[in-house]
Amino acid sequence: MNALKNVAFAAGLALAPTDAGGAEPSGWRALADERAVIRIADAIDRAVDAQDWKLARSYFAHRVTVDFSSLSG
Repeated sequence: MNALKNVAFAAGLALAPTDAGGAEPSGWRALADERAVIRIADAIDRAVDAQDWKLARSYFAHRVTVDFSSLSG
């Protein structure tokens, strides 16, 4: 099974979009970041399915600060 995972990982890397002028990171780092996001989403799903609300809430920030000043020109 490990060999299959390695082949799938290599295939995913080979088929990943290339860097378009810095718009998105490419290579191993981008794939690792994508996997991290997927793992977190899966963990949230499992916590909600188990009705473990404390665990589900732990994946979210209590406060978020957003700066939209660059949108005004």
